[in-house]
Amino acid sequence: MGRKVIQLNPTTLAITLPKKWTKDYNVTKGNEVSVEEDESGNLMLRTSKPLFNKTEIALTTKDIEQPKKISHNAVRTILVNALRKGYHEINVTFDTPSIMKSINEVVSEVLGYEIVEQTNTNCTIKNIVTITDTNIDKFFIKFQHMAKHLGKLVYNELKENTPNNEEISSYFVMIERNFNSFYRLIMEDTKMKINDKICFFGAVNQLYQALRNINMAHKQYIIMNHKVNKKTLHYAQEVLNFMDNILQFSNTKQLNTISSLINTMNTLTITEINKLISENSKDNSILMHWSFAARRFWDFMSPYIASIV
Repeated sequence: MGRKVIQLNPTTLAITLPKKWTKDYNVTKGNEVSVEEDESGNLMLRTSKPLFNKTEIALTTKDIEQPKKISHNAVRTILVNALRKGYHEINVTFDTPSIMKSINEVVSEVLGYEIVEQTNTNCTIKNIVTITDTNIDKFFIKFQHMAKHLGKLVYNELKENTPNNEEISSYFVMIERNFNSFYRLIMEDTKMKINDKICFFGAVNQLYQALRNINMAHKQYIIMNHKVNKKTLHYAQEVLNFMDNILQFSNTKQLNTISSLINTMNTLTITEINKLISENSKDNSILMHWSFAARRFWDFMSPYIASIV
């Protein structure tokens, strides 16, 4: 949607907020929203307010080709599209009980949503998260698992030279949804001090941005439509290994591993990437996004180091 820039005074420009968005999130005069810029220069608008809209919808697999053979990815796409619209309750009807397995798997990937009712032909999914039952640590661990899974999906796509756009795209949308929910939960947590909130969200945001870079590596592969060479594949695997070690540090906080992680970060983001780019122009755009991801993983870890050193 386009918005016209308004000149408020000689030094200040502004835009209006979409009416539907302000209504859905109950944003009114005096409320505070955050504006962030991603690595591509896009501005992202966020509010810590919970979604005001509690509309229920019904989904049916009859709207999909070959409903009896519906895939896990198709189920994920349907449910995630509904979740992105912010519905607090979703009633899903389906054609065969076997689809329930995929629905269970998809819901298990989403922060704060659970299946509260279930029969052989339908189920009800609700947003059950409240401030009193929020478990930040539990959700953080789940978000880490999703980060690892996305990395494996993109790496296997490159390794097998088989485009997997449907699954990777739907899974990244799931990650986006969970990141937004995670942000709201952190901001609404009354037990966490404001400085801790800023530090923690800053770390989680870096992890999310790293996943955006991995998703961009996938998109570049789809656009270029050629098999990457072995060195590119090896570099991608090294970045994923680095991610595993970074996430392990965030959970264990073992100081004796910091020196090794710094050396790996410098190798991946300076020494090795410069060498690869100078000798392999064909895969450069893919390599750069993996390199950006490695740097983001390190930036994700920095607040943890600052808090314990």
